[in-house]
Amino acid sequence: MKRINNSLSIKSRLLLMTLAVSLISSLIIGFLGWQTGRIALDNAIDSQLTSIRSSRAYQIETYFEGIFSQTRTLAEDRMVVNAMQSFKVGYGEALERTLSPEQYEQIETYYQEAFLPRLLQDGAQANLLIRYLSQRQVANYFQYHYLVNNQFPVGQKDELVLASNDTTTYSRIHEFYHPIFRNLLYEFGYHDIFLIDLESGNIVYSVFKEVDYATSLIEGPYSESGLGVLAAKIRAQPERDRVTIVDFRSYEPSYGAPAAFVGAPIFDGNTAIGIIALQLPVDEINNVMTGGQGWATDGLGDTGETFLVGADGFMRSVSRHFIEDKDALLSDLSGTGVLQTQLDGINTFDTTVMQLPVSSQAVSESFTGLSDTLVVNSYRGTPVLSSFERLNIEGLDWAILAEIEQQEAFAPITNMQRRLLLWTVSLILLVAFAALLLARGFLRPIEALNDSVKAINQGAENVKIDANRNDEIGELGESFLNMFANLREQKSHIAAQDANYDALLHRVLPEQLVERYKAGETIADSFPQVSLVYIRVEGLSKLEQKHTPFDQARLLSGIYKRFDAIGQTYEMDRVETLGETYVTANGLSTARLDHAKRAVNFAREIIKDIMAFSASEDIDLSLQIGINTGAVYSAVIGDDFLNYEVWGKTAKIANQIHLAAEPNTILVTEAVKTRLGTHVVFSDHALVNVTGEEDISVHFIEVGGTGDTGALNPNVVDGGFGK
Repeated sequence: MKRINNSLSIKSRLLLMTLAVSLISSLIIGFLGWQTGRIALDNAIDSQLTSIRSSRAYQIETYFEGIFSQTRTLAEDRMVVNAMQSFKVGYGEALERTLSPEQYEQIETYYQEAFLPRLLQDGAQANLLIRYLSQRQVANYFQYHYLVNNQFPVGQKDELVLASNDTTTYSRIHEFYHPIFRNLLYEFGYHDIFLIDLESGNIVYSVFKEVDYATSLIEGPYSESGLGVLAAKIRAQPERDRVTIVDFRSYEPSYGAPAAFVGAPIFDGNTAIGIIALQLPVDEINNVMTGGQGWATDGLGDTGETFLVGADGFMRSVSRHFIEDKDALLSDLSGTGVLQTQLDGINTFDTTVMQLPVSSQAVSESFTGLSDTLVVNSYRGTPVLSSFERLNIEGLDWAILAEIEQQEAFAPITNMQRRLLLWTVSLILLVAFAALLLARGFLRPIEALNDSVKAINQGAENVKIDANRNDEIGELGESFLNMFANLREQKSHIAAQDANYDALLHRVLPEQLVERYKAGETIADSFPQVSLVYIRVEGLSKLEQKHTPFDQARLLSGIYKRFDAIGQTYEMDRVETLGETYVTANGLSTARLDHAKRAVNFAREIIKDIMAFSASEDIDLSLQIGINTGAVYSAVIGDDFLNYEVWGKTAKIANQIHLAAEPNTILVTEAVKTRLGTHVVFSDHALVNVTGEEDISVHFIEVGGTGDTGALNPNVVDGGFGK
């Protein structure tokens, strides 16, 4: 030890002692600060998540209390009672009504074409028609007049107020009451409102008119549905002021989407005559649970969410991650053991409600009545901080969970640890630096200057030199500063010149030629097969009175940027722009067999884009486009002023035929048509005169509107057109 001490300089000894004292004190203070701060932050995070969970629980419980109150009020409303009596009588009077064979066939067609394919996703199956098509003629009668013969599309059948071909008393009753119930539905945001005959179990009225309309809930395919179960419970024990609710389950009349129902008996005096049932809106529940998708403002950060889970382990509200990035969620779930059928259900019904299982310790403990906050694995397989409790909603066994990813939840603690470590290291370094200052003394400015000069010689930048001294060392430092500043200025100037030169080359030349030109190569090429597209933007001249040249130039630049962006999708090579004319090609940078197909696809898409852009900007712009296929020549021309030129007969024809195109159409030559074959529907066009050539035959493709004659041939799979 003595030998070691004797071998150390005084500067080294002072440095070691100072570092030892600072290190021990910093570690003690840092540990105490970290321990105290961690406990405080941990409690704060837990309290915040619990507060959010409790607030959401109160909101959803209050929401259902409002639903129950509305249902109870509607069941006792005199208008609803009168409507129930009237619809029941009107329905009964139509029991003997029949349909013609043609009308019955229309009902079958509706089920086979409008209902079953969407329900089954893979197309209707004939053996299932008998399951869903009612065998009762009264149901068929009303479904024909109010569903099948309803001129409004699926999803808007409630628009029909009076069925003109229905001659029953029911028609007049429907005309009177339907607007009232429809207003109620939209006022309170329900998915549907039903009136059900208590005795027969027949749905004598519904607002939305799905395939359950006019059917029986005692027999048939909907007896075991959520609505059927609700009706059975109320029919078994009808009690005044008693509201019954049935949890979410797949509801076939709504094409298998999850649906929950709430209902109450309708009394006329002391006699129960019917049931009013409400199909609950999933969107309202989701809006409450997502806070209007304001997760960040509610204190849930980037990954936090609140959601509902039923006793069966499936979600009862939508996942935040589904709303923000559906594809990413499905990808995450595929690696967590979620069944493919469940993934298909999420994708099909576009929701996680009743489709996504949630299995964690938090879910299990919530249904035992516990309320706590735990670290568990989420349904996406990531560690989360989960705060949970069981909800108090009569008739529903649900739990509410507020979760946030553990990494984000404990980020304040991690940041505190990082800051403490940074402060500790900074303090040690500061003490070491002070010790070095004391130890080095007079040698410090010379060593600093020496180190700076070495760093400059090695190419380092932003090196600082202390020249604030009134002696020879200060003068030397100032000289080095001036020299270094001059070097940096020259280097910056050279770099700026190189950048400007490189940017100029990229603006003038196609991307694939820039490096060749910079390498000193003389660029002159020939291409045996290229598709050239000449485009003229029509309508800019009409803007001269209302727009300055600057505005017109900015508009044209923006249009060409849109063309460039679309062109990247089809790997088009922009050749040049000449005022209102834009020239591009396919097959220059890379030889392609499908260059004509890509060129036509590009032309079709930019026409649709310019039509949409014109409509959104309220300006009248159109495109004239000409496309030709064949051999071309290209070269970089000039030294002081560079131009990239493409020429040849192919270019000449493409240039001249585009001027003959009608607005928003594409003129193509016989060569293009031959390459595309039957993949596109072409229309003949008058011969076009090309300077120095014979009149040539061209064909046009019209794009836009419902009469798009450039549409893909329906007999060709995929039309042969892809990116």
